[in-house]
Amino acid sequence: MPAYDRFPIKLGLTPKVEKAKKPIKQRSEKRVKEQKEYVKIVKEMLAENPNCDIREDGCQTVATGLHHVKKRSPATWLDKRWLKRACDNCNSWVELHPLEAIKKGHSVSKHLPIQVTVIDPELKAVIVEQI
Repeated sequence: MPAYDRFPIKLGLTPKVEKAKKPIKQRSEKRVKEQKEYVKIVKEMLAENPNCDIREDGCQTVATGLHHVKKRSPATWLDKRWLKRACDNCNSWVELHPLEAIKKGHSVSKHLPIQVTVIDPELKAVIVEQI
């Protein structure tokens, strides 16, 4: 009996049995939970005040979603400090005019620290904090 008869799979003489391919998940379980929490935040903020906070050229006045002042990252995605109510036109304007948006306070670089200056009249001091 020849050796190749004993090991037909190794030689590729028998057809391979293909396993059913399992699709890769679109989102992880963690991201699905975060997305549900984010949707709650959006609904809550829009119910609180449905007006656009940015108010640039072509503003529709009614906010349809939230603009991320500091670009989305795991650290800032669910933080309300970095969210502003925005209509579609204003949100697009901020994305198309990044330098003007930074000057007007509608956008912040996620790579640079932010300095906040607070003047405390009781202490007669200037407090500078980095966020």
